[in-house]
Amino acid sequence: MIGNSLWQLVVHSDTMSVIILLLLFILSVTSWSFAIITLVRLRKKIAIFNDLKIVLNNQTLRLDAIDGDALLKKNTIANDFITNQVVFFKTIREMMICYKREYNNQSMISVLEEQLYDAIDALVGAEAQGIAVFVTIAGISPLLGLLGTVWGLIHAFLQISQTQVADIVTVAPGISEALITTLAGLIVAIPALIFCNFISNRVRAFESLLETIGIRYRLLVIEQLLKDSHASL
Repeated sequence: MIGNSLWQLVVHSDTMSVIILLLLFILSVTSWSFAIITLVRLRKKIAIFNDLKIVLNNQTLRLDAIDGDALLKKNTIANDFITNQVVFFKTIREMMICYKREYNNQSMISVLEEQLYDAIDALVGAEAQGIAVFVTIAGISPLLGLLGTVWGLIHAFLQISQTQVADIVTVAPGISEALITTLAGLIVAIPALIFCNFISNRVRAFESLLETIGIRYRLLVIEQLLKDSHASL
């Protein structure tokens, strides 16, 4: 006689139900593992770019001296991000000097802003891609569970038709086995949905931090351009 514990229901499930439960287990492990990895990586990046924000908020900082900052040298990601922007600025400034009739400060700032926000979009997009994993898992897990339930019910009714017995003692175990996959699907889908929302909020916080850094960098660029204009007079 089949017991009433969940484990006994799993053990006595048919092959199709076991396969579905195994798939749900794999999805659950994937969801939790990916969530932990993503949250740890996001936390590290937010801490790194918070250091960059501190550096840029230094009122005595000059644009040309950013790549020499000791704090940034310890943070490769932030250092590469801001150094690439400074190198691009210097390149555009040299072009402006060579072709000053075709370039002005406003057009240069527009080009720099486009380059900066392309870099920000790349950083944010790399983190946002993982959200699709949780959306997919949260979407297909209940459907897999429902598939297992429908299959189990069909299997149970076929057994009833073969035995010609339809009392509660005969029907209940088969229905319980069928419903276990729906329960498993919900157990997988609910955490995945929570991870999706939580990580989405963390990605938005990361994006907001990068935009704050972008504003400060833009001020440094304007300051440098004003100095260049004053020096050329």
